[in-house]
Amino acid sequence: MIGQYWGYHHVNDTYMIKLYYGPVEIEEAEKSRYVAAVAGPVWAKDRQDAIDQIVCLLRKKQGLY
Repeated sequence: MIGQYWGYHHVNDTYMIKLYYGPVEIEEAEKSRYVAAVAGPVWAKDRQDAIDQIVCLLRKKQGLY
């Protein structure tokens, strides 16, 4: 589904990708002690495109590549 997505890297080393509905969820994630990094929102043509973009952004943000 074409739309905006955002995501975060959880401290348990999983990546969570979500549809973007507004800034509130991102703000809450940034405050969470369980979230290592947050990225987005990004426009994507489908969920897989969103996963690819957001994981890349999160890894760059954390210096993982």
